Amino acid sequence: MSEEIDITGLNKAQLLAGLFNRARSQGWGFAVATDETMTVAQASAIIKRDRKYNEDLHYDYVAGRSLKIYLGGNTFDPSNYDRDNGQGAAQSVIEAVRGFPVPEEQPPEPIWQRLRSILHLNR
Repeated sequence: MSEEIDITGLNKAQLLAGLFNRARSQGWGFAVATDETMTVAQASAIIKRDRKYNEDLHYDYVAGRSLKIYLGGNTFDPSNYDRDNGQGAAQSVIEAVRGFPVPEEQPPEPIWQRLRSILHLNR
């Protein structure tokens, strides 16, 4: 098990977007995977939606990519993320997020809306 990483004060939307963009598809995830990147605005919309019933902000798979993360607290256990995405992958994202200012809120275009067309849910 990896040592937990302090993420106090980091923008959770930046973390989610960075971790999603660094992650790769696993197993049956390829069936719904997208090559598109997630923006911070999209991640912010996902977090805002999920806080209602998912206070610990647990994400197992998102759009076919293996995350296996909890973003609800001030520490982050990278072991499951790194197992699926490469040793040190989570730390590299967290270090990158530490180096960027918190972005201003922008109206999001949620990734799940774009997935509707990929999954042919509009038919």
